[in-house]
Amino acid sequence: MKNRKLCVAVMGVGSALFAWQTPSANAGSIVLGQSGWKATWADVYDPIVRLQVNCLKSDRVELTKCVNFDYQPGPAGFIDPVVIVFQQTSLQAVANLSIRSETLLNNTGHAWDGFRMTLLGGATFDAGSLAGFNTTPMAIKSLAPGDTILNLSGGVVPIGGVFTPGVGAGELVMNTASIPGGAMKAFSLKEQPLPAPTIPLPAAAWTGLSGLIGLSISAARKRRAAKA
Repeated sequence: MKNRKLCVAVMGVGSALFAWQTPSANAGSIVLGQSGWKATWADVYDPIVRLQVNCLKSDRVELTKCVNFDYQPGPAGFIDPVVIVFQQTSLQAVANLSIRSETLLNNTGHAWDGFRMTLLGGATFDAGSLAGFNTTPMAIKSLAPGDTILNLSGGVVPIGGVFTPGVGAGELVMNTASIPGGAMKAFSLKEQPLPAPTIPLPAAAWTGLSGLIGLSISAARKRRAAKA
């Protein structure tokens, strides 16, 4: 319940940023207005997911989303991703879905120095929309070949911090034209924070420790020699 309130509180800051037009959902499924799409996600995720329709246009539906990442990285140092499945519900569905803004809360106990967004199922990110998409403090935006993986880096989201891609400028468009198969299409968006690695002790500190260890060994030898 605490996590849910936290996500709601952050999303409620600034009505100009979050102009909700449809009922929200905390887990499960939500119909994305009259766009011809619905979104689902597993309620087994510990972070609370909130997804809203920001605006519906002739060629796309704009979404605003909040995820509270509040669990620790696993043994391999990875934070489990959150996966949202988008399913077409109408033959007249819009061709594009876009992320207008996100609110991603870092309650994992580890700083993030990167964030990865992956499209599964044939949808692709629109490279043209990426240029104007605000990703502060992540200064580096790179699309993998095929435009299905977006890596964000070059900055740090501190423990307890909030990462807000898209807030203030731009939108990230997900295009469904290339999805193979029948008339009713489906694809998934996977989002995963990348925790910063543990910072090793600086070389200067190791040098200092080595010197102290050397002095300790030397002193011990002198004491043994005196006793002999």
